[in-house]
Amino acid sequence: MSFRIYNFLVSSSQDGERLDLFLSTMVSASLGLSRTRLARLIDSGSVLVDEERPSSRSFSLRVGQCVRLTLPRAFSAPPPPPASSFVSTSSPPLEVLFEDEHLLCFVKPSGIVTHPALSVRGETLVDRLYAHCGSALAGYPEDSRCGIVHRLDKYTSGVMLGAKTDDARLKLSSMFARHSLSRIYVALAWGVPSVSSGCISAPLARHPIKRTQRAVCRDTKRQGKSRRAVTHYRTLCRFSSFASLLSCELETGRTHQIRVHLSSIGHHVIGDSLYKHPRPRVFFGEDSEKTHIDFTELESSIRKSVPLFFGERAYGLHSSRHALHALSIGFEHPITGESLFFSSPPPRDFQALQEHLSFLTKQPEFTIEQHERP
Repeated sequence: MSFRIYNFLVSSSQDGERLDLFLSTMVSASLGLSRTRLARLIDSGSVLVDEERPSSRSFSLRVGQCVRLTLPRAFSAPPPPPASSFVSTSSPPLEVLFEDEHLLCFVKPSGIVTHPALSVRGETLVDRLYAHCGSALAGYPEDSRCGIVHRLDKYTSGVMLGAKTDDARLKLSSMFARHSLSRIYVALAWGVPSVSSGCISAPLARHPIKRTQRAVCRDTKRQGKSRRAVTHYRTLCRFSSFASLLSCELETGRTHQIRVHLSSIGHHVIGDSLYKHPRPRVFFGEDSEKTHIDFTELESSIRKSVPLFFGERAYGLHSSRHALHALSIGFEHPITGESLFFSSPPPRDFQALQEHLSFLTKQPEFTIEQHERP
């Protein structure tokens, strides 16, 4: 009997994920295998992690590990259809900042999911990579996440990396695991931090009730399930006392890290309904008589004034986004060793919100220096 082998690399966003859930996300849609069937394959020894048999279905994966799935050819699915059937002819082309035979650096727009999954309808960022690179993309066509070594949330825009060879993919994944890249984001957040710059070091784990969310892990009994997470922030601009433009540099790269960390200190990202803080913190100064701002009323007013950001259909958008943008990435080329740095300005909707905040508070417009190295 002949077999077909599928290799999947654990990305930084999948660090700590259960083996059965990982495989379900990676291959259920493309191979038509149920979670029950995948669980049986794990139990039977058809799944290896770094060439070793995992101890159980709930085996906790670590970034950079290779998961190998071996199937009889009778169970294999045909290669995915050509990219043209995934990507609408009206879809804008991929905005590429850099490309060579090993990798490419590109800009992800807001509103598009990074990876295909059972719950995802319509095109994904992987589809646009297919359209741009075709078979030159690492892992094509077996790997449903081919070329992707990290991810951004659906409504987060900004700079990303993709691999065009297996060697580049392995080395880039290792760099993300070692946190040897410089990644800077910008966020518009409610409230103004009382300290203009600082470090948020708080371990993150799955929310104990809302399993699709992350939360700061303060329960000592759950510390073993948490992952170290560190974010360095700096206040770039204040909009009176009710909003601020923040620069956030990742020391680690956990799922939803910046959004959870900013919310944990009372300054959730504007437009982020998932991690909305009930009462953002405001620093008015010692001599001010003000003690509270009605953020619900303020946000309602801004929604009417900046429809481009909050997603009215008149602008071709169908849901709101959060004001978070991956501004830049700096790293050494995994093959040539060359020092590289790429950045991209926030998109038009982000800038429209920033301009409106400047108008409301009569603050001079603040220009983010896109190409200044950190």
